[in-house]
Amino acid sequence: MSAVSACWRAEDARAIFVTEALEGDDAIFLATHTPIEGFDVAGRDAAEFRGQDEHAVLETLSDPTREHAFCVVQGEPGSGKSHLIRWISVNWPVATDIKLLLRRADGSLEGALTQLRDRLPSEFAPLFDNLGQRQKASPRGRANIFLSTLSNTLEPGHFDKALPDEGWCKQFAPAELLAHPSIRASWKAPSRILDLLEGAGGERNSATASFDLFDIQELADLCPPLRGQASIAHSQDLARRLERESDSIRAYRDQQWLADELADEHGDQFPNSIALINALNLRRNDAIQNVLGVSAQGLKTLFRQVREALADRGQRLVLLLEDITSWEGLDDSLIDVLVFNAAARGEADEKPVCPLISVVGVTPAYYDKLQGNYRQRITHEIRLGHATDGLQDVATLRASETRRQFAVRYLSAVRAGPGRSMSGSRRFGRAERFRHPIGAMPALGRIHVLRRSERKRASGSSRSPTMPSTASTRRSRRTTMARRGRPHAGSCRPY
Repeated sequence: MSAVSACWRAEDARAIFVTEALEGDDAIFLATHTPIEGFDVAGRDAAEFRGQDEHAVLETLSDPTREHAFCVVQGEPGSGKSHLIRWISVNWPVATDIKLLLRRADGSLEGALTQLRDRLPSEFAPLFDNLGQRQKASPRGRANIFLSTLSNTLEPGHFDKALPDEGWCKQFAPAELLAHPSIRASWKAPSRILDLLEGAGGERNSATASFDLFDIQELADLCPPLRGQASIAHSQDLARRLERESDSIRAYRDQQWLADELADEHGDQFPNSIALINALNLRRNDAIQNVLGVSAQGLKTLFRQVREALADRGQRLVLLLEDITSWEGLDDSLIDVLVFNAAARGEADEKPVCPLISVVGVTPAYYDKLQGNYRQRITHEIRLGHATDGLQDVATLRASETRRQFAVRYLSAVRAGPGRSMSGSRRFGRAERFRHPIGAMPALGRIHVLRRSERKRASGSSRSPTMPSTASTRRSRRTTMARRGRPHAGSCRPY
């Protein structure tokens, strides 16, 4: 019996099937690119788009006369946000613009700042010295600093301008409870938050570093031994309320509910837990900045100085951010930077700043928590899918023929090999799709998109090539995340 030889090589497949949209050679990226179209648009200036496709987005945002844009690309992880942002970067037509493509990298805030420093012209590197200095402490030490800072910020009168929940903090004294040595030694939530902010070993996957109901349940589990202790005399009532609510949270958790879904659908059952979550998350960024030694005002000043320098040269700054969650801890300050229009009048003695065009990838979970004043200042919004009952589709891949062509492009590129794919892409220009030089691939039957667990067993990879298909159902998301050990909305890939 004669041996059967394959028309492709394993090393070629590995080179073509990259699992992160911002990885790999630009030419291979373009060779396998499926045009992104059919999405919904919104935002203050949505009428500027001449169509609902990637070319309309590029044409609108890159208009040489444009002085400001804050464009949000919204979709579940894996819906094509990173793919679209990279396509915009590769095809950006204005050579005089200072264009910065900042990828998710390791998912950490420090990684995001390092990319920003490395991608800006070298003359701006000294500005980063003013951002602050990281605390020289072990992971456990940083978690203690984080929790201590949170406890301090929960004290009434801590802020110059009282936060909206100061009355609640005065009534229930959460600062006293969190300052207890047993809580400080045993509560794992602060370490979990910091681990996410530091990238979770490269496995963050857009997870939001916020306190949730499961964190409060674990806090409540530590409270029974503290009953009657004088050190928490003012927070005894809060501890009892959290203990009562924790039983119900645990029951839902055993049914594989995600923490954020539980809060959204049954939050009225846990009013005290939700109030504490909101208080902690409201103060989170201040505590994080203290731990990481990064100054929010320093970030704003850095961008101000960069934009002033570019204004003197008559250049624009273009920021393309794959994932806003990489900036958590400074994300509110960063958004303040992104929404500031160069045409706005500042103080009389302020120097003018250059135009800023930004495109930012966000998940629906992050978008839902975005402050209303920030949403109002979004100039352009791109929604890459429709969500119904926990299921989100991907606009680009709704049609079966598009899904077939998506697969054909990758298989053709693998068969041709990286070298021929790259030369074919360059030959037809940056914005042109690759034409397979060997000929049309055989017609493919129906394409089945495997769930994450099935694909991982089949190929050893946890992601599909840069643009997967539909989101998983809510139930399968719960099951998948439970197997991974820690459910968090927004942290799963929607397949």
